Amino acid sequence: MHDDNQPLSQEEIETVASQLRRLPRGYLPLPIFWAVANLVTTPTMEVAPLRNTANGLEIYLTQRPENDPHWPSGWHIPGTVIRSTDEEGSLASGFARVLKDELGEGIRYAGEPVQVTTKFWDVTRGRELDLVHYIEVQVVDDTKLTGQFFPVNSLPETTLEHHTIMIPEIVAAYEAAKSSAS
Repeated sequence: MHDDNQPLSQEEIETVASQLRRLPRGYLPLPIFWAVANLVTTPTMEVAPLRNTANGLEIYLTQRPENDPHWPSGWHIPGTVIRSTDEEGSLASGFARVLKDELGEGIRYAGEPVQVTTKFWDVTRGRELDLVHYIEVQVVDDTKLTGQFFPVNSLPETTLEHHTIMIPEIVAAYEAAKSSAS
């Protein structure tokens, strides 16, 4: 048994490397992803769905599972890890994954995602390079929503801390784009 406070021996390093080489390119099983995410910078994309209502601007957040090891039950901007199998030269694969897997069939998108900023920081899971976007949306079937809309100035208490930092920047970029278009 290995003492977690001791560095790996060369033999242990070779064993781990040998096992990792057996994995197919792309999606990592979650226990391996969580271990690797603490060792390398993980590229991610966040896509904040926004809509204007009579009550003002709202953002669509989804809730992480109760058993999530890093952010249990936390509300977050929909996003995904950029994978080595995503389409080269484009973020289209990642956008499609976020829009399909995190937003589902209850939302229609008005236009393309707009990049707002890039964040490079330490979060609970490890170091991330976040490509932060917004996209305008409309609800087409509220029975198929996988998350919930919130006023941008009244987020749930359990919103992920680093997302509460991003949301005002997203809102400012969206409002600036809207005012320059008018």
